[in-house]
Amino acid sequence: MSENQNNTNVETENQAEEKKSKVTVKQVFAILGIVVLAGLYLLTLAAAMMGQGSVTGLFTICVIATFVVPLLIWVMIWGVGAITSKKTIASVNLGGEDHIDDVNAEIEKIKSENEAKKEDVAKDQ
Repeated sequence: MSENQNNTNVETENQAEEKKSKVTVKQVFAILGIVVLAGLYLLTLAAAMMGQGSVTGLFTICVIATFVVPLLIWVMIWGVGAITSKKTIASVNLGGEDHIDDVNAEIEKIKSENEAKKEDVAKDQ
């Protein structure tokens, strides 16, 4: 191998390592959500084991947070995608504009197959 090819391989490996070690905004939000929910659950469990009177309120907060925290994470990911003009998993129109051409092509294919079947039936009669 030439020295140029070795340098290219090293650069490619370095780029792959950088991509692997890069932490995304989605990952930060997800980890933050996990930490918040796990903390609430552990706090509620500890309060219940100690016999605190506020366990019912903490349990209610946990139930509400179980639904609200993921929803907030979705909104944050969607907001980051909207600001950066990138499609994310939280994008509202996941299967929309990008797939319109594919859907139209499939419709045309089905129409042409149906027309061919109609012509075959007409020939048989």
